[in-house]
Amino acid sequence: MVLDLGGVRRDRPGAATPPDRSGAGLLYEQVVDYVEKLISERGLAPGDLLPSYAELAELTGVSLITVRRALEELERAGKVRRHQGLGTFLARPRILTEPTRTGSLLDTLAQSGKSPDTNNLATKVLDMRRGHPAANIAQALRIPGDAHVWQLRRQRTIDGHPAVVETSIIPVTLAPGLDQLVSQLDGSLYDLLNRQFGLDDAFEEQYLEVIMPAQEERRLLAIPPRTYAVRIRGLSMDKAGTPFDCFEQLYPATEFAFAISGTASRHLFPTPELQDWAVKPLTSAAGDAQDRA
Repeated sequence: MVLDLGGVRRDRPGAATPPDRSGAGLLYEQVVDYVEKLISERGLAPGDLLPSYAELAELTGVSLITVRRALEELERAGKVRRHQGLGTFLARPRILTEPTRTGSLLDTLAQSGKSPDTNNLATKVLDMRRGHPAANIAQALRIPGDAHVWQLRRQRTIDGHPAVVETSIIPVTLAPGLDQLVSQLDGSLYDLLNRQFGLDDAFEEQYLEVIMPAQEERRLLAIPPRTYAVRIRGLSMDKAGTPFDCFEQLYPATEFAFAISGTASRHLFPTPELQDWAVKPLTSAAGDAQDRA
């Protein structure tokens, strides 16, 4: 009897060889090798469904626990995506981005075959509000603690898939009326700031961290629980040295690769462990008073 599971026949010439319990390497590592060979032999493309846990356990002769460990390793490496209730899918290649390059998100995506073009990058405004900056934000932007700032949060998609969640905190005095222009923001925020307010992104300082995102952040990035994200927090300055944007970018850790080139740092932030990255809501009286001023 010939066993055929998930379209993979054990007796097919050249089929991936099941793990050898007497061979070198841990069993889950051998299962990883098996799955990679299976992907190659079947000519799978990004988005194609892999055999189920049970099918892989049968094909490789190992336990479900071992299969799960192997797929976790493949997911951490960005080679597969697991979706509860649907299965495990071959992932698309990582997108290469250069976060230290100034400019729009599209400008920071490295010019390679894996990078999307303008038509594949879309923006959705999630929230636009006015408030007071947290103390660390006020210090970085060199503004009083009771100053007004805009907080703009956006979701960026590539090929229709959530890719980046961005938050920008901008002093109202540098970009008055920005809230009225958000409807025009279908592309680069920095192009808009430069065109409307003369704020040219000439210099940036950034901190990059790997974090476990909150539930709402996972939802916006369309990533499963216990999946890591890369968080970049930074500050943009114009040619005159005026800081105008404290920004945060969240990326799915398994979908991006980051190219970074070093330059001398001005140490604009008080600490890389900056935690208080918030904008406090305005009270009605305070907002009315400043609007009249």
